[in-house]
Parts: sequence; C-alpha cells; structure tokens
Amino acid sequence: MDRIKNKIWLLINLARLDNPIGIFLLLFPCLLGITIASDQINLEISTLFTLGAITMRSAGCIINDIVDRNLDKKTVRTKDRPLANEQLTLKEAYYFLLFLLIIGLLILIKLNQIVIILGLAIIPLIVLYPYMKRITYFPQLFLGIIFNWGVLMGYASIKNTLDPEIFFLYAACIFWTIGYDTIYAHQDKKTDVKIGIKSTAILFGKKTKLCLCMLYLLMILNLVSTGIVFQLTSSFYLITTVIFLHLMWQIYTLEINDPKNCLSRFKSNRWVGLAMLAAIIL
Repeated sequence: MDRIKNKIWLLINLARLDNPIGIFLLLFPCLLGITIASDQINLEISTLFTLGAITMRSAGCIINDIVDRNLDKKTVRTKDRPLANEQLTLKEAYYFLLFLLIIGLLILIKLNQIVIILGLAIIPLIVLYPYMKRITYFPQLFLGIIFNWGVLMGYASIKNTLDPEIFFLYAACIFWTIGYDTIYAHQDKKTDVKIGIKSTAILFGKKTKLCLCMLYLLMILNLVSTGIVFQLTSSFYLITTVIFLHLMWQIYTLEINDPKNCLSRFKSNRWVGLAMLAAIIL
C-alpha cells in the first residue's frame, strides 16, 4: 500500500500537480478568451477548459522532464524530479503521458471544430518546446505562443471563429509570459550557463529590468488596444492601470541574483491573470 501511495505521489510530482501556479498561468488566458467572447464566464465551457488546462499542463511537464531528465540531474532546483533521480522509469512516464493525452483528447472533442483544429495544431510546438532552450536564447517566446494559445481556443469556443481583434489580447499575454518566465529563468542561470542552456534571462543579463520594462509596456499597450477594439468599460482601463503598477513593482523589487526573490515575483503573476480576468468581466 505504501508503495502505491509513493508511486502516486511521484506521478503527482512529475505532473507538477503539487505546484499549481503553472495551471493558473495556463488557465487564465483560456478564461480571458472565453470571457471576452461572451461578456461573461460561460461555466460549461470554462469547466472543460479548466480540466483541459490541468491535463495539458501536466502532460507538458512530463514531456519536458522526459527530454530534460539528464540536464535536470545537473541543476540544484530540478535534480530531485522523479525522472532525474530515477524514482520513476521512462516507461512509467510514457504511460502516464499517454493517459493524460487521452483525457485531453476526450475533453477537446467536446468543443467545436475550430477549437479541435487549434488544439491539435499546437501539439507539435508543445513537443518541440523543451528543445528550444538548446538552440535559441528565446525559449520564453515559444512558451508564450504555447501557454497563451488558450486565448484563441477560448475565444473560438464561443464565437466559432477567430476575429482579428482577439490577437491584441493574445499578443498582450505573450509579452506577459516572456516577462514572467524571464524572471523565473533567473533562478537557474548560473547552472544553465555551465550546461549550455539558453534563456532570455542569460541574454538580457544586467539589462533584465530594462527589457522587462519594454516587455510589460508592450503587454499593456496590447491590453489597452484590446479594450479599444472590444469597446470595454472604464473599469477595464482602471484595472489595467493597477496591473501596470503591479508589474512595475515586480521590476523595481526584483533581485535577479536571488532565486527566492525571483520565484516570489514570478508567482505574483497569478494576481495579474486574475486582475486581467476581472478587468474584462467588470
């Protein structure tokens, strides 16, 4: 019995279900797309996307750990992951991944044809993403494209089409993701340099705060554009101002050489996602 419990816990750890911040950051773009298309939260569609976000974020983590298992052994923060320390076998990881992908597919086919096409179209990028940090200093850009695909899927699930206006919100979320994942990547930069891993954290270096300012300004610019094209209320602009102030606080208080500080500032982005959702609803 203890062995089964231990195995279950290892699978939970492999899928990062014990660390839900990634689920929130994947889910919020989906809810933003749904809400801006319907002027309210559609509970049925939102429930499907919530289950989908949990499932596909878990699947993405497993794919990442399968690809990075040997690199993870060399990084303090990741060396105790179940595949890196060999507490789980590759076969077990693949079986769990297959299980999650089947669940994800069952959820996806409950949505309309455009959403199904979008959902299948992003899978190659999900598979390729773990390799990006080996070949480019912009893996955060690829993460932004993938992690915020839910904006388009959520919107299409209500509208059954993709209007050009939604790409302002998609762009805003991409710039947001590049920013917060740059902060996240600063945790491991010393080890990453040694083992040949690339990131915007390494590329930006001492200019990180300046680059974050530019990224977050582009995010806000696209958020404001979203408000204009969708004719949102004054509450949207008020909350967007609060979001901007929070992002500036992130940058001002960020200590790029302090991993705990970086993790704290990264995690604060769950409030940014919640605020964006509130801005659209109100």
